[in-house]
Amino acid sequence: MDTPTASLPNLGESDSKVQPKLQTLSVSQGVSQGLLFKKVAPSYPQNALRMHIEGAVELVATISKDGNITQIKVVSGDPQLVRAATDAVKQWKYKPYLLNGEPVEIQTQVTVNFKLPIFDVKIAFPGVFIGIRKHHRNLRARKFLHVSKRVI
Repeated sequence: MDTPTASLPNLGESDSKVQPKLQTLSVSQGVSQGLLFKKVAPSYPQNALRMHIEGAVELVATISKDGNITQIKVVSGDPQLVRAATDAVKQWKYKPYLLNGEPVEIQTQVTVNFKLPIFDVKIAFPGVFIGIRKHHRNLRARKFLHVSKRVI
């Protein structure tokens, strides 16, 4: 019996060289931190300060071949802090990630931590601490603190 022969493409030979194109490569947060060269700190939202909100905002960022942030997706975090975190991360700059010597677009996780600031009396009122140092002996002896009226 004769079998019909069909023309099958020859997969072994190719007229044109087709290069697979990698869309976006996922890299760890540690690797991407090594590429980070410009990090802008977020400004703490006033509303979050008043409400004593702190914590981490988890983001997934896409970094272009030239090291700019092109897309940010929020994974988790307090809604009061998310906007400040994304506004800061959009300004970050990275060295290009190289794969086989060529820059590629990458995606990585970014964590932005918000911690409530501690009120530092030394910075806010330096003259008071100068007075406390000068009158330290008086503290024990008289059980009260005499602070100079002159604040530097």
